Amino acid sequence: MRLWPLLLMPAYLGSTDAAPRPDNAPPTLAVVNARVWTGVPRQPWADAIAVRGDRIALVGSSAAVRKLATADT
Repeated sequence: MRLWPLLLMPAYLGSTDAAPRPDNAPPTLAVVNARVWTGVPRQPWADAIAVRGDRIALVGSSAAVRKLATADT
């Protein structure tokens, strides 16, 4: 069966509608006071994550993510 194109379609469609944002733009999403798995063996957990468009901008402490966030986040 050819199901793999159907499995890849949501990822492809989701990646095309977000316009690129400059690196100094505020994040569009900020999640704080969370438990975020980083995948980094030396520091496997973080408290917060900031997302800019369709890219992760920062994974770290809640204080660091709050510094990036604005009223529009």
